[in-house]
Amino acid sequence: MKRWAWMTIFGVASVAIMASAAPSTPAPAAGPGGLSARAVQLKKLDVQPKLLTPQFQVTPTPPASKVPRYWYQMTLHFDTHLEWTDDLDLRCYVLLKPKAGVPGGKAMLLRGDVTLVNVAKGKHKCDFFVHPSTLMRYGEVEMVAVLATKSDQLIGMLSQPQSPKRWWEDYQPVPNMVLKRGDTPWAVINYDDFEQVKDTAPGAAR
Repeated sequence: MKRWAWMTIFGVASVAIMASAAPSTPAPAAGPGGLSARAVQLKKLDVQPKLLTPQFQVTPTPPASKVPRYWYQMTLHFDTHLEWTDDLDLRCYVLLKPKAGVPGGKAMLLRGDVTLVNVAKGKHKCDFFVHPSTLMRYGEVEMVAVLATKSDQLIGMLSQPQSPKRWWEDYQPVPNMVLKRGDTPWAVINYDDFEQVKDTAPGAAR
C-alpha cells in the first residue's frame, strides 16, 4: 500500500480516537429550585405611594364615600425564559415607619405572599397593595422588597429603595397584611395583564 494511503488511514483513526476521548459538553447547571440559570429574572420594582381607590359605575348608583382613600401599590416586573413556569412564589415585605406623634411607636414589617402558575415565557408583572386603613393606623412606608422563590429556594430579590442589606430579616413580619391584586378593587382591572394565582388556604404557613 502506498505511503499516502497509510497516512490517510492513520489520520482518520487519530481523529476518531480524539473525538471519543473529548469530554462531552455539560448540560446547563440547574439553579435554585431546580430552574436553569436565568430562568426567572427580576427586572424592576415600582412603587405608587398614593393610589386612589378606583370607582366603578353601576346602576342604580349606591352612595359613595366623599373621603378620598389612598392605597400603596408595589409592582414587580420580571421575565421568564422557560416555556412554562409553575409555583413561582413571590413574597412582598413592607416596612412602615413608626407613626408620628405616637409614644413608643415602633417600625412594623408587613408581609404578603402569592404563588403564580401557568406563567408563559415572556415579560410579566405582579403587584401588591397596602390598605389605606393600615397606612392611617400604623404609619408611612419606608422600604419595600419582593423575593422570588421556587421550591423554597431564593432565585431573586429586589428592594426599593435599593439596599445591599436583607433588612427585612431584622423584623418579625405580620403576615397577610400586604394584599395581592385579587383582594383589592383592582382585581378585574386589566385582568389579562396579570398571571393566574394559585389558591392557597388563608393563613397557611409559608
